[in-house]
Amino acid sequence: MAGDKIFEPGGGGKWSLVPWVFVLVFVLLLGTQSVDQGFSRIAGNDNPTYVMLARSIAEGQGLRDLHIPGHPPHTLFPPVLPLLLSPVYYFFGYNFTLMRLLILLAGMGSVYAIKLYFEKKTGGLVAIILALLAGTNLHILTYMGETLTEVPYLFFSLLALYWLDRYSEGKNLNSYAVVVCILVSTAYLTRMAGVALYGAGLTVLALKAFSASGEGEKRLYGKKLLFFSVLAAVPLVLWFLRAGVYSEDTPTYFSKFFETGHYGLENTRTGVAMVLERIGRDVYFYLNFFYIPLITIEGFNLLAPPGLVVASSFFLLITVLLGLIYRVCNKKEACDFYVLYFLVLIAAWPPYGQRDALRFLIPVIPFLYFYFLEGVNCFIRLVLPERKAESFAKRFALVPCIVFLLINLFVVRESLWPPTLIERVQTKTGLVSTHLFERVDEVELDTMTTEHFTREIPCFHDYIESAFLLGGISEPDDVIIARKPELVYIITGSHAVNFPFTGKSEVLIEHFEAKGVDYVLLDGCFVETGKYLLPFINEHPESFKPYLAGGKDTDILIYTGR
Repeated sequence: MAGDKIFEPGGGGKWSLVPWVFVLVFVLLLGTQSVDQGFSRIAGNDNPTYVMLARSIAEGQGLRDLHIPGHPPHTLFPPVLPLLLSPVYYFFGYNFTLMRLLILLAGMGSVYAIKLYFEKKTGGLVAIILALLAGTNLHILTYMGETLTEVPYLFFSLLALYWLDRYSEGKNLNSYAVVVCILVSTAYLTRMAGVALYGAGLTVLALKAFSASGEGEKRLYGKKLLFFSVLAAVPLVLWFLRAGVYSEDTPTYFSKFFETGHYGLENTRTGVAMVLERIGRDVYFYLNFFYIPLITIEGFNLLAPPGLVVASSFFLLITVLLGLIYRVCNKKEACDFYVLYFLVLIAAWPPYGQRDALRFLIPVIPFLYFYFLEGVNCFIRLVLPERKAESFAKRFALVPCIVFLLINLFVVRESLWPPTLIERVQTKTGLVSTHLFERVDEVELDTMTTEHFTREIPCFHDYIESAFLLGGISEPDDVIIARKPELVYIITGSHAVNFPFTGKSEVLIEHFEAKGVDYVLLDGCFVETGKYLLPFINEHPESFKPYLAGGKDTDILIYTGR
């Protein structure tokens, strides 16, 4: 170690085979716990949107909102994940097990990419430990079983960073240029926060161009910077141009960012003032709760008293920030600027509830572990002479990682893996329940109403059951108002649209009339329903007729106001 690294970078040596195979097999077994035949373990997320867009692509319609009357072009979520899911729909229809297995495959690729990426920065042992920490992290494992972008984006972003390092270190213009531009573009067209990769590439190449010693080297990096800045930006520009042309009354990333249109009708502030106010709220939130994805607070609370939890979370925050700042100031590598820009982006993005907002951190969890180790190394060098610091770090810098790993395993054991094989068989949960070897045509829509909704999220179970009931009475041309219209469309086959987030009756009446609404699926799950839709219905009871009760938390109404 040169005094500023945790361990010597380089090849894996003896850590490159047996322990690595163990890590892969172990994470694969854990990952399968998140893959079952149900639709989602997480109520209220965007799984249905990606599945619907995959269907649109598979049917040859391009990226369209099939749930909206007229099937307008979709302008919000980028296309890579729907493209990946579309072959599954094309050959097998709504087969959520196979779609989840595709995400699990991306998760295993991410574990490998973590080892591949960090091996040259930290050495084989540390790289494997970082891969094991990420692979046993409950948040990453949970999203390995969801048709969402977090895990595929993690995979593509790690590959993009790996090749970005090679491109920035190459001695000629053509070294990996096309590869890195394709991977950066693929990453941000999987999840838009990936534009942080583009910013990191620009920064690293610009710094190398300015710091180059010879005129030839300056010209080389100047050309690299120009090539990357243009080629890697083309898909991004095309995507935003498409969104601008086709947006109409559908949301785009700009409308979401500035909270205009559908989701921002109640805003008292607009424009830059609103964004700055939101950044303040988001920064405060992440400073208080960002440690949760690393140690999973429920598990940590079971292992430690409250005072230790607070002290540990504060130490974790300071250490990670110290490691990140140290590397940004001294190393100036692509991953450092990427994580910095990524954190800035999510701090400026509209939050949707505390726990939901924390999922934005999932793609940088491996880097947070890495910066924690760098921060520990910084603390060691502050209190010990360099030679003693080097010796101490080699022996003890990984002790916190062992603590992280023990917490991860405890939480995973409690959350995903039942205590005994007998219980797994009796309750039909965990690995036994994944039905990986069932006939494909037996694992389709009728498996969406899985028991974990009854056990964990009763209102969402009622929501799905009511949607199935509504599907039995609605026609394909009928229009349903629902908080999760894409999910309702998948279940019912009828058009489904959201309601505007506003308390103004005239806006809601205009929306109902413009969309030709026939039914309302009134849920007790989502805050927005109780805040905007329910008061409107109570204010205009003459316009709604109860059809039937789908469950104690969900009702089906017929809209009679037209």
